[in-house]
Amino acid sequence: MLRGVAAQSSYSISETQRKRLVKQRLFIVYGVLLVCGLVILSRLMELQILRGAEYHELAQAQHFGGVVLPAKRGEILSRNSKSGETSILATNTTLDLVYVDPLITDDPAFVAEQLADVLVTEDSHALCSGGDDNCPRELMSFYSFAFDPLERLPLSGTGLVLEPVPGELPMVKAEEIIDVTEVRRLFARNIEKRISEKRVTFVPLLYGADKVQMNLVRDLGIQGVYAEEDVQLVFANPEEVDQDKVSGTARKLADVLEIDPDVLRRMLRSRPLRYVPVMRRLPPLLSSKIREIQQASARETQELRKQAPTTEAAQRVTDPLWSIALIPEHWRFYPVRMLWVS
Repeated sequence: MLRGVAAQSSYSISETQRKRLVKQRLFIVYGVLLVCGLVILSRLMELQILRGAEYHELAQAQHFGGVVLPAKRGEILSRNSKSGETSILATNTTLDLVYVDPLITDDPAFVAEQLADVLVTEDSHALCSGGDDNCPRELMSFYSFAFDPLERLPLSGTGLVLEPVPGELPMVKAEEIIDVTEVRRLFARNIEKRISEKRVTFVPLLYGADKVQMNLVRDLGIQGVYAEEDVQLVFANPEEVDQDKVSGTARKLADVLEIDPDVLRRMLRSRPLRYVPVMRRLPPLLSSKIREIQQASARETQELRKQAPTTEAAQRVTDPLWSIALIPEHWRFYPVRMLWVS
């Protein structure tokens, strides 16, 4: 009888301990879940409430980009008081800007060659070779001999150290220095290099910065922010800027550069490169040619998709020129002086 009571008491004690252990373990599990929930909740509050606007802005920058286009201005007219005739002193014209989106460019070399073949024409080659002001600005660097008289000296000199500088520099024929095929090749390589970049690595923060501002920027010692005295420019490389401290960096620079901190924060944010201008003020004929090669490329892409063996294979076929786009821009035009300004 005593043995039965002892066994029952022992059984009761072990059962009580077991239940107590189960409760303790449940409390531990509940505590861990509560802590995890609080961590997740605090993180959500940070992402959605405290830094929601900042992350929304960052997400927008990953998918969208902005381009500042010159506004269309009114015409300036002149009226002859005697005859009553009206003449136009200043008007507007709309010309296209061609640009490339590097983020969706699969073959930069092919895109660059297609654009160079269209944009470098025999007419532009003749204008640039003669140093004409109507030469596209994007091509002037390849014809520096025509626009920089000092580069003609080595071509006309004899090599003597004390050789006198001629009063009138000789005219140099473009064919003797560079031909249109070479210009197209150089321009294509230039475009390819620029559209091969996938991230924004250069952002001008302030043009015309004075010495005081540039010295203050250097004293701050912010990684990724630079000051160039030669061109009086303060610029940044967002890929080198600490993205976890962008807001603080923007506040430090705001007082020095006299720019709104929110504007600086957006400029310093790391983001994909979505816009690389190739050439502005395209003549209508060149704009039409670019549209033609885009349409031809789209037709070829459709044919390749139809010939694909499977739906998945067809979806992998992309148009190599779909990253090229044209944007109309308004430019000021002075009919009398034949002068273009933005």
